Amino acid sequence: MDSSALSAGTPAEQRDLKTQQIFSGLCALFLVGLFFSRALISAAPALLFVFALTRPNLKERCQLLIKNRSAIGLFAMYGLLLISVIYTENMHNYTKQIYRYSALLFFPLAGGLLPPLKSKQVYALLYLFLLLTTAITIGTMVHYLRNIDAQNQLIIHSQNPPTINRIFHIHFGVMMTLAIFFGVYIFRDRQILWQKTEKYVVVLCVLVLLVSMHVLAYRTGLLALYVTLVFKIFIFIKNQKRYLLGGSLLAILLIVPVIAYISLESVRLRVANTQTDISRYLEHQDINYYSISQRLAAWETAFTVIKRNWVVGVGLADIATEMRRQYAIHDFGLIKENQVMIHNQYLHMLMGTGIIGLLLFLYVLISPFWRRIWQNDFLATTFLLSTGTAMIVDSFFELQRGLNLFVFFYMLLIILKEQRTLVNNLPIEAEKQSAVFNT
Repeated sequence: MDSSALSAGTPAEQRDLKTQQIFSGLCALFLVGLFFSRALISAAPALLFVFALTRPNLKERCQLLIKNRSAIGLFAMYGLLLISVIYTENMHNYTKQIYRYSALLFFPLAGGLLPPLKSKQVYALLYLFLLLTTAITIGTMVHYLRNIDAQNQLIIHSQNPPTINRIFHIHFGVMMTLAIFFGVYIFRDRQILWQKTEKYVVVLCVLVLLVSMHVLAYRTGLLALYVTLVFKIFIFIKNQKRYLLGGSLLAILLIVPVIAYISLESVRLRVANTQTDISRYLEHQDINYYSISQRLAAWETAFTVIKRNWVVGVGLADIATEMRRQYAIHDFGLIKENQVMIHNQYLHMLMGTGIIGLLLFLYVLISPFWRRIWQNDFLATTFLLSTGTAMIVDSFFELQRGLNLFVFFYMLLIILKEQRTLVNNLPIEAEKQSAVFNT
């Protein structure tokens, strides 16, 4: 096809290019909201949803959307919530859940109906996320260093140094981990937004995030980081057969936590607190104000409820009610304020939607991971590994930021890539579409 024709483009192609720009802008707006505004976290997905529904050729786009397995998986999860109206006992909370989980509808629908973003637009969004995460991290580190004794006291008492904008520490730890891996991708990628020096900014950001995560001792973020790194190194060894290099990387990975433990008081305090925390649960001591022990007690409580409702669950809207009922029977000596909820997304799905919902959720996580790992898709696999690991110790979807963080990047890194493949495989329009969607 003539290159000048491509640059000019048909009216439809020009319209799609404009749509991509607006799509990218709304994604950037969401990322800003993720750090600074709960209102934007809610508004941006809704705007994407409305924008997607107002595009021309909606029928043809819907026909393509229903072939996107990743998007359908998220729709099905939302569908389980809708169906639970049949047996929920808490209609007031049910309506709240319908609103909270709407990201499972809005983001995949936008990703399936709008033209897939160009790789440079995705690159720019990842760069924005890296810069925003680094900026908040630097501010948090300054606050920590100015109040180091008080901050370390929080660690001693099973708490965490707060971020300067009060993002929940588990979510921010995961955001730091994702930003580190996104930074690695950006540095390795050949694309450039402005000039080559931007790559050095990326290196600086990644170093700041790596050091800060250890200093702040964000346990969940570190867990997600190291689990993902270990897995990626083993995959590297398997694929490349470079056993000496792989073994050396694993050795370095083991040495870094040791150095952090020796050199950072916050890490030593966190390790000591973790050991004490777990031992109190195992020895049936008072576990009030010990976060890990309280989570273990919550898991035990959840398993008791699950045994009675393992097929379809109790309903996502009724989890808190059922947990309180079980705590009334066996409270582990916990006062009311310390009778925490499940803090495990897998158990949360099992208790709320039963084995059916859990299997669907695992499909949403594992199916794209299995497909992408053989394609050496660095972004998708590190994203799924990091968030999947964090979900072991937190009910990630129970806060607005956690749910939207996951679903947004699921759309950006998984649904859009699958949609691009579907677009390029259209039997008649493939050549024409490739002029718009390919980079």
